[in-house]
Amino acid sequence: KQACRQRLAQQGVAVPRVLDVLDLDKLDEPVIIKPDDGVGGEEIYYFQAGEILPEALRNGCQDGNYVLEVFVPGAPASMSLLCYRGSAQLLAVNRQLFELRQGRGVFEGVIVNNNADQRPLLSPLAADIARAIPGLGGIVGVDFIMAESGPVVIEVNPRLTTAYAGLGESLGYNPAALLMDTFLHNSLPDVSFPGARTVPVRLAHD
Repeated sequence: KQACRQRLAQQGVAVPRVLDVLDLDKLDEPVIIKPDDGVGGEEIYYFQAGEILPEALRNGCQDGNYVLEVFVPGAPASMSLLCYRGSAQLLAVNRQLFELRQGRGVFEGVIVNNNADQRPLLSPLAADIARAIPGLGGIVGVDFIMAESGPVVIEVNPRLTTAYAGLGESLGYNPAALLMDTFLHNSLPDVSFPGARTVPVRLAHD
C-alpha cells in the first residue's frame, strides 16, 4: 500500500496523508491504521485524536507492517477499471458498503454502478492511475473516498474485487469477454454501457 500510494502521489493523484511513526505519541487528528499488505478491509482500525494505540499496533507501525494514515471523511466508493498498457476504461463506479464500528472497519459488500453519475468526474482519475502504474493489466479495482475536496484514492487492487461478482449483470455484458478482446487485439475495446444498472453484492458473515 505504501509503495502504491507513493507512486500515485508522484503523479499528482490525491491520496491520504501518511504520518511518521514519530507521530504516534502526539496524535492530534483521527487516524486509520491498516496492514501494509492486506485485503477485504481486514484489520482496519480507527483512532480519534488523543487516543493511546495498543502496543501491538504501535510495534506494527514501527516495524513497517502497518500504515498510519490521516482519516479522510467522506463516502467510501470504488471504481472497476479495465486497464491495458497505461490506459484505462472505466467500467463501473460503485458504492462500498464499508463502515467503522467501535473503532474497527467492517466491509459488507458493494453496490455495483450505484454512482454511475460520477463517471465524468472519475474517468480522468482512472486515466491518471493507469499512467501512474503502467504495468496494470486486466480488470482491477480502485478504492477511494469521495471527500468534499474530490476523490481521494485509498488503494489500487491489481486483481478482481468483490464488485466483479455483479459487474456482468450490471453492464449487461460479460466482462471476461472485454478482457479477452483487450489482450487479443492489443487495445481497449470501444464499448459503452448506457443501460448499466445497479446490482448489490453483499458478503455473507458467520
